[in-house]
Amino acid sequence: MNHNAVIIGAGPVGLFLGLRLHQLGYSFKILEEKDTVDMHSRAIGIHPPSMERLHLLGIADRISELAVHVETADVYIDKKKISTLSFLQCKKPFNFITVIPQSMTEKALEEELVARCPGCVDRGIKGFDFKTGAEKVTVNVLKSSGKNESVTSDFLLACDGKNSSIRESLGIQIHGKYYKDCYIMGDFRDDTVIGSKAIIFLSRHGVVESFPLPGKKRRWVIKTEHFDPDPKPASITGFISERTGYQVESESATMASGFRTQGLIAEKLAKGRIILAGDAAHVTSPIGGQGMNMGWLNAWRLAEVVDHCLKNRRYDESAVLQYEKEAKAAAKRVIKRAEFNMFLGRKCRYQTLRRLVVQFMTDTPIRSVFARNFTMRRIT
Repeated sequence: MNHNAVIIGAGPVGLFLGLRLHQLGYSFKILEEKDTVDMHSRAIGIHPPSMERLHLLGIADRISELAVHVETADVYIDKKKISTLSFLQCKKPFNFITVIPQSMTEKALEEELVARCPGCVDRGIKGFDFKTGAEKVTVNVLKSSGKNESVTSDFLLACDGKNSSIRESLGIQIHGKYYKDCYIMGDFRDDTVIGSKAIIFLSRHGVVESFPLPGKKRRWVIKTEHFDPDPKPASITGFISERTGYQVESESATMASGFRTQGLIAEKLAKGRIILAGDAAHVTSPIGGQGMNMGWLNAWRLAEVVDHCLKNRRYDESAVLQYEKEAKAAAKRVIKRAEFNMFLGRKCRYQTLRRLVVQFMTDTPIRSVFARNFTMRRIT
């Protein structure tokens, strides 16, 4: 079986890349180890430039209908409202943050992709190996049935996450920073009167951020002093009550987890016809919700490179290296932005934060810059 591309990983970046390649008229196969979409909600914010790309793919309306639109975020210090950040200055028609659990986003992407290109997603893959040649990449697949299948393609596109087995097989190192910042988060029934707003609470104990979710739910993200990989819902709601004054029912939790933060970039994003994308290529802190968005915008650029090579019927190393250069530059910008977002939430910076945020009350330009900092910039 021969394809223009084999994509490893049916996460949001792999599915997005498949939709774009299909739109460009190319054949591909997506291989995924998991039998079903991971129901952990993880990334929830889709930024305006990503919605623009999803609109071009013909799926923005579907995702938008499932989501909550966040136009503003209220900022508090010591439970007192100081200012409101607005995303309405973003380019219309997507001048808001589209909030939807990653599981729902992946489900919508996969359903749309399979409807357009039946059989293109192959789940439950038990293993694979690959061999590269001058003209093709051969992927040997062990299927869940126990049968082996060999697929040849012009490109192998690795969207298999931050622990990418393809990156490891190629001997490509990933470098960067492992921060001390730790967070816990949970999704709970929303019994508040906050509505569709996001809220940011700054306190001497660390930041609390909260975002509405579809289905009358709300996500709470809390800065903690120590890493807790498996926080109890009651622990999360205790922090919420202490720092914000909101009372949240711990029994209503549908997800609770903890995470550390990193800012990492692979030393190379390509080795011949094998190219890294998404978290396989770059990892950033979830604070600010930029990882998935960056993965999508860089994947859009990668699809252009694949299109260029296939139209010209030759592997163009300079075009691949240009993709690598641009994707690394974008990742560095996003990592710096995430560092700034984490800086704002550290308890040791409380007095600095207080002086900064108070300026929002009278300084519209500062408020505008701060709001833009929470959204991805366009990658052209």
